[in-house]
This record gives sequence, structure tokens and C-alpha cells, in this order.
Amino acid sequence: QVLDAVSAAIRPDDSGLACRGHSLARHIGIIIYRCPACRAFDRLEAQGDGFRCSACGALYAIDGRYVIRRPDGRAQAISGFYRDIRIGPPDVEAERIASAAAEVSREVGRKLVRQFRGHLALFQDRLAFEPKADGAAAWSIPLPQVRAAVIEKAGRLQIHDGRDLFQVVFLRESARKWQDLIAAMVEKRCARLPRLR
Repeated sequence: QVLDAVSAAIRPDDSGLACRGHSLARHIGIIIYRCPACRAFDRLEAQGDGFRCSACGALYAIDGRYVIRRPDGRAQAISGFYRDIRIGPPDVEAERIASAAAEVSREVGRKLVRQFRGHLALFQDRLAFEPKADGAAAWSIPLPQVRAAVIEKAGRLQIHDGRDLFQVVFLRESARKWQDLIAAMVEKRCARLPRLR
């Protein structure tokens, strides 16, 4: 009985609860970064309790239990929906995949110090931090040295190579998308996954 009581307190049964609100899809792009219908990246626009793909026009609705209803009427939990759109090794065939604008910081001592605004670029053999302006130092990490790609505070991706820690804050893209891109490329090229948590 004690174990049951402790277990219930740690993991309460919230199966009968639902979220109430008028903007359930507000930050859907943090997790759902591409349309399952047309596979376009970064084209989902929140619309109240649903979202729409600006590339193909597909409309999706979300209910209070975060179940997503597809245009064909099929309903799916957000976790299953994410599995359907998640990037895998077949998605990383390009020689260079570059992010939109991002803030890049590097750990100096025990503090993260902003280095530049630029781009994160993923190549078949390395990950590069590329400054937008001339004069700023660029860095790259060979893929075999990428030890971790961890998301901190939703929009912050921290990348560690065993020696240096970099943080990338994406201004218009999902950190989850970039974590999945890096994981897929490391898996494809090195036959292992970096630490993701």
C-alpha cells in the first residue's frame, strides 16, 4: 500500500484531465518541425487549437489531451505524430545543411560567452559554427568527436565534443530539429548516437 501511494504521488493518473485554452498549438513547432503530409520543414503555422502547413495547406487540429487530428480524420497522440516526422539517417544526404540565423556561445571557464550570430552547418564529416560577420572565429567539430547534443530550456541546443561546450540558440528554428539532424548524421557516419539527454 505504501508503494502504491508513493507511486501514485510520483506519477498521478492524469488520464482524465484535459488542457483548456484557445491556443493549444501555439508552440507546436518546437516538437513538430515538419509537415507529415508534404515533409516540408519549418512551414507549420499555429492557428488557435490547430496548425496549418503553409507549403501544402494541410490542416491539423489539437484537442485538450494533445491528440492531433490529421486532415484524413485519423487521430494520433503528439508522441506518435513526432515519431512520424522525426529526422532519420535517410534525411541527411546533402553535403551541407545550414540553419537559419542563430546565436552561438562557447563555454569559457564556467560561463557561456556569446561568440557571434551566424549559422550551424552540418556536413557529412563535421559540424561547423559559422559566423555571419567577418572577423569572428569559426569552429568545427569532426562528427566522431560529437559526444552530446542536448536541449536545454526548449530553444537552446548544447553541443559537447569532450573538451568544449557550445550553445546554439535558434531564432526561427526548432532546437529539436537540429538535435535530430545531428543525431541522424552521427548515427549514419559513426554508427552510434551522441548523448541526447
